[in-house]
Amino acid sequence: MTTAGLTSTSESLSAVFSPDAILLGLEVRTKREAIERMVRHLKTLHGLGDDDERTLVQAILAREQTGTTGIGNGVAFPHCRSNAVERPLGVLALDPHGIPFDALDKQLVHCVFLLVSPQGSAKSYELLGKIAAVGKDKSQCLRLLGCRTRDALHQFLCDLDRS
Repeated sequence: MTTAGLTSTSESLSAVFSPDAILLGLEVRTKREAIERMVRHLKTLHGLGDDDERTLVQAILAREQTGTTGIGNGVAFPHCRSNAVERPLGVLALDPHGIPFDALDKQLVHCVFLLVSPQGSAKSYELLGKIAAVGKDKSQCLRLLGCRTRDALHQFLCDLDRS
């Protein structure tokens, strides 16, 4: 098992999805490619091992088999729990072209919040709830999808944390 990062008493969206964890333009064609690309970035950022990378991709894809995390309005939040991490870790990606993600509204996904949480972590529910709330709020989605830089995206997350 590889561990990543320090533990934190309070996780926020802006902490989990730091500017380094934001990707602009995935340039992928499928849900699987998006997940693989984002997990690879997570691995690079946090020093996860190759085995962890494979395990996380498999776990996230298995979670997607139980029901899509493409909640509509262009937002998806693939996620899983893993012993590979000590605190919630994430990668946020914007793709202007859109990715077929089996979203509930049948539309392409332009914003993907990938989240990996430790086994038994209650924080993941809070973070997933915040992401789901964004995906269900059309005005927040429009603001999110209007962000064109990492700094603008990170500021959006900071604003969400304060609200």
